[in-house]
Amino acid sequence: MFLKKNNNRNNNIRFDNNNKFKNKKNQQKELVIVPEDFPEISKSNKDTKNQDESSVWKETILKEKEKEKEKEIININNPKYWRENIWIGPILMKAEKNSKEWCDYIEKAQKGHASSIIFPHKKVQYSRDNKNWYDSLDETFPLEQLEKMNNQKEQEYIEDLNIRMNRAITNSYNKRKEESIRYYEETGDLDDFALAEIEREEYEKYAAKFELDDNDDENEINEIIDNENIEDDY
Repeated sequence: MFLKKNNNRNNNIRFDNNNKFKNKKNQQKELVIVPEDFPEISKSNKDTKNQDESSVWKETILKEKEKEKEKEIININNPKYWRENIWIGPILMKAEKNSKEWCDYIEKAQKGHASSIIFPHKKVQYSRDNKNWYDSLDETFPLEQLEKMNNQKEQEYIEDLNIRMNRAITNSYNKRKEESIRYYEETGDLDDFALAEIEREEYEKYAAKFELDDNDDENEINEIIDNENIEDDY
């Protein structure tokens, strides 16, 4: 009887232990973590998410800016920007921006109606493609290309100068000729211009006669040489 009672007691203890374990396990299953219960973790996750979104947005903006820059690049090999060896395309310039101190000074000077304003000297750079910038316009060209361009410019300048000189001489001659004709019509006399013109015409006829004689002599000489060559062939 005593042993049976002890066995029942042991069974009761084991039953209680099993119930406690099951209850504890069930409590663990029912435990739910709510972000509001841990504000620091929630804030950290939000900051990380915002940083990721900001990085993606910045990267997108940078890519768009790069695309816009590529559209603004000028193809310096496009024939429409050249006249043979001379560049007739756009020439771009940029200068360094004034510092805040200089901007404040200029603004104050303008508001104060200053009689004179000092502007800082800023470095100017040049470009033809809106991508590569140089300290001078000449540096935007390769040396060989620059030499060809300068040679063509010089040649065009000489040709243009000759055209303008000939035009001026022709205009002066026509004006003087009109005055000489008018003088003859009014007085019946020949002025110096008319006399010089008559003398020139007579000289040109005289020179043309000698030129014909020289051509005849040259033709005769050539004919003699040709005959001698023919005889040598035989």
